[in-house]
Amino acid sequence: MTLMTPPRRSSRQSRADPVNPGVKTLLAAAGISVLSGLPGVANTAAGIDAVSVFNRICYSKVPSTEAVEKMALELGWNLLVPKDMEAFGKPDEFSYFRGWDVQVGEQFYRVGLTQRGVAGSLAEQFPAFAKGTVTSCTLVLGDEDAAQDVGGAMRELAGKEPVSSGVEEGGMLTTTWAGGNDQFKVFLFNKTSRSASGGLLTVTIVSKE
Repeated sequence: MTLMTPPRRSSRQSRADPVNPGVKTLLAAAGISVLSGLPGVANTAAGIDAVSVFNRICYSKVPSTEAVEKMALELGWNLLVPKDMEAFGKPDEFSYFRGWDVQVGEQFYRVGLTQRGVAGSLAEQFPAFAKGTVTSCTLVLGDEDAAQDVGGAMRELAGKEPVSSGVEEGGMLTTTWAGGNDQFKVFLFNKTSRSASGGLLTVTIVSKE
């Protein structure tokens, strides 16, 4: 699979950031690119680039929940109350279950971060990972984020063709990328609504240990 340049740290990130050292190996082995050298987040003609926000908050941080939480504390994100977390699942299903409202420029996003043991269909599909963990980070997009623009940027971020595209799930259309090695499995999801705006961006990493 294609090797890539690991993400560079911005001036806001210290060398003490608790990012799992296996992430660099994981991303390279997965054949999925990371937008590197982002001092903040990118701007487009339409405003903030939602995919660079996703990359900065979720994709370049997981499977480390500590790295995301550290950024949340440093930047003063608003912690979600339990009712607002219902969209991300049931708290008793996870060992880590937290979310925030995030303002980037004049745009607002919601972030959900979860972690649990490997179970169900994932345990059946990857039996060698049965004692591992599943970490997911989701960015909820705003109505100003056009599906076409986000889809193109996600393809650039992934650096490869999706394994499936436009699959209808719960009233949304899902595009999926996948990769990995014998220590990690990586999945990227771009869920769009039929209104051609808004949606969800998710990275899920299955770790063997």
